[in-house]
Amino acid sequence: MVKSKQLTNIRAAGKDDAAKVRPAREMSLEAAIEYLQADELVEICPNSIRIRKRLLKETDRRRQARKT
Repeated sequence: MVKSKQLTNIRAAGKDDAAKVRPAREMSLEAAIEYLQADELVEICPNSIRIRKRLLKETDRRRQARKT
C-alpha cells in the first residue's frame, strides 16, 4: 500500500498578485528640494527630476553611519 503525498506546503495562488508597486511621484524642483532628507540629492536632467541617495551602495551608507 502506498501513502499519498501530504499537500500542506502549497503556495497561495493569489499571493503574488497582491504585491503592487506605487507609480512614481511627479514633483517640481521646489517640491523635490522640500522632500529631501540629509542623505539625499536631487538630480536634474533635461527630461526628469530625480531624488537619489548621496551614497548609492548600501554598504557605503552603513560604513558612513558608523563613522558619525
